[in-house]
Order: sequence, then structure tokens, then C-alpha cells
Amino acid sequence: MRRRSSHALIVPSSSWPALLPADGDGLSFALDERIVMSGTPTRAQPKPKSKPWTRPNPKPRAARTRLSTAQKDAAQQRADEHGRRYPNLVDNMWASRHLAKDGSPKA
Repeated sequence: MRRRSSHALIVPSSSWPALLPADGDGLSFALDERIVMSGTPTRAQPKPKSKPWTRPNPKPRAARTRLSTAQKDAAQQRADEHGRRYPNLVDNMWASRHLAKDGSPKA
């Protein structure tokens, strides 16, 4: 079986290989094939994510903001619960993404 597109499989028909004139001159032949839709589309493999400490910072220096005291406290509590030292980038990234400046969850 060959894949023609990301959603269709080319499956040989019951009369495989049926020879049909392709261009009418009788010298070249095409194979009789039918297209069957597959259940799920094939997708490209996801790229492996690089570690956050190896990626460049996406924001310019002027757009960066510091964590509030409430965000730092929540990040430190999360690090303690998961057995990590604080300060660390993972818990700080979590706090900046999921908590508002007052420490409440972002809506």
C-alpha cells in the first residue's frame, strides 16, 4: 500500500494488477487502484522540545516583568511539594504563566 496524501491510502482492487491503457496507445499501462480514506490523518512527528534553560528568551528586555511576592511564594511552595530546590526556572515559569500578580489563578 502507498500513501497518496495524508488522509488517503491507495489500496489495490480485487483485480490486482489489472492493466488498463493509460494513454490510449496500448503500450503503457496503469495499475487499477482505488482510494480508501483512513480513520485518522497522519501527522508529522512533533519536534522534541528543548529544555527551557537552553532556549533564548522570547521577550525583549523591556517587556520582561519580575514575579510578585505572591507569585514567588506560590512557586516556592510548588517547588517544595515536588522536591525541588527554589529558586528554579521551572516553578518560576509556572507561576508567571498560571498566577496573577496577587497570587490568584489567572482566568
